[in-house]
Amino acid sequence: MKKSAKRGLISLLSILLALLACELPASSAPSVSTSAPGAVETIIFETAKAAQTQTVEFLPPTDTPTIRPTSTATRTKTPLPTSTVLFLFPTNTQVVLDLPGSGGGKPTKTPSPNEHDYKGTKKCAVVGQSPPDGTAFKPRKAFTVRWTIKNTGTAAWRKGSFDYLYIGGDKFHDRGLYDMNFILDPGETIDLKVDMHAPKQPGNYETIWILGTKKNALCNMTLAIVVK
Repeated sequence: MKKSAKRGLISLLSILLALLACELPASSAPSVSTSAPGAVETIIFETAKAAQTQTVEFLPPTDTPTIRPTSTATRTKTPLPTSTVLFLFPTNTQVVLDLPGSGGGKPTKTPSPNEHDYKGTKKCAVVGQSPPDGTAFKPRKAFTVRWTIKNTGTAAWRKGSFDYLYIGGDKFHDRGLYDMNFILDPGETIDLKVDMHAPKQPGNYETIWILGTKKNALCNMTLAIVVK
């Protein structure tokens, strides 16, 4: 090719490029500074962070689940049955109460009613006494005399068939007549009690009692005291 033709072609291309540059607007591309190392990575990170923040702001609020404690069943212990111990007492047991100041006494034993023999002689003897004769007391001092009587006969004494009572001497007893409400077989003994008070005045005193009936005394009972 000739040099003149080459020059003409270059001139034509230059004109064509100039025209194209005038027709198309110049688009400016963002310039990225590469002066600092890691600048591109920093821009990408900040952009991703901003996008994440905007996403969180537009998300609807979520409900926080509430954990409620479950009820725990309480086990109830059933008590075991307890054993019951029963004490059985004989129904035919006779209990005799001897209260202080009530007078009377009790025999040394209480035989069965079928063992008594009420036929025979009826006698008695004083085999014991408390307090003994000659005991000193202060004026108006309260005390109890006890005579121990023995059935020296051959017949049993029926319940309530005899009394013991005051018949003479000084009166310093609280009560002058008592019923003997016991059955007394031959050879048995019984304590007869009488509540008394020493006289007001100092001196020697004696009281006389009998066991039996007013018409028939089985034995005499006496007590002599000193008041000081």
